[in-house]
Amino acid sequence: MQGLSHLQICFLGPENSLSFLQKNLESMGSMFEILGDQCWEGKDDQLADSFFKNWRGDISEEEVEKIENHGTILYVTPKECSAPYLDIAVEALQMIQFMLGNGAIAAKICGSDMVYNVESWQKIAQEATELVERGDRHQLFHVCSSAFVRRGIESDYCYETTGYHFLGLPEIYIPMETIDALEILAQTEQLAEEIWERGIDTIQETYNAEWSE
Repeated sequence: MQGLSHLQICFLGPENSLSFLQKNLESMGSMFEILGDQCWEGKDDQLADSFFKNWRGDISEEEVEKIENHGTILYVTPKECSAPYLDIAVEALQMIQFMLGNGAIAAKICGSDMVYNVESWQKIAQEATELVERGDRHQLFHVCSSAFVRRGIESDYCYETTGYHFLGLPEIYIPMETIDALEILAQTEQLAEEIWERGIDTIQETYNAEWSE
């Protein structure tokens, strides 16, 4: 559960909506809980800017205005439980879907800084729910990866990922000199899928990869 112990989801809400949002989360009966010491009524322009900076996909003028004028901030994290990582990821998506339909105006996965608009979050959550019902955990892994993981981050020497630890996997670092930038997204997704299906030991042998704590 180490990766999930660091999972936090940030919600923005309208002015004076903290109590309302807290009650809505409690009514859902979710395996998530609000971090009381990281929630407050008020506006944080720097935090709002981080939403815009990391936005993926389209954003409407209405959404921009709501985020710029937000008046409530709350952070949510999983309660202690023994459920598989993927199941908790699905629960997180369903919780995001619920909260965005019940008072919250925007959501961000902290750590990987994944931000989508309300409609996209709802579509991702709905797809994940349908895949659970069909028992298609292979495709479910891809959907959760798209929601939680940022890939192709450039450091000084490597392309990196951040967010795979939320799904119970190690982060992936690929030296820049070994891969073309246009191939990095497909390669990291392939590696993550192989690790998820076959285990890290097999992947280390196949790719002559190193493991680091």
